[in-house]
Amino acid sequence: MTDLAVECALRGEPGVIGHDEEDGGRLKAIEFPRIAGHKPFDTTTSWYTEPAGRHRPGVTA
Repeated sequence: MTDLAVECALRGEPGVIGHDEEDGGRLKAIEFPRIAGHKPFDTTTSWYTEPAGRHRPGVTA
């Protein structure tokens, strides 16, 4: 994820690095206007409720 953030920055591509739900979950720089707070934060998602690393296979906390 950090490598992609650096690559995007060097290209001058603005945005926030994340898995874009509107683009099939693709990891990319999501444009700022698309993340302007229109979507409520879901505190029931597994990446938020589970201990660090548990939601990603192969990652241990």
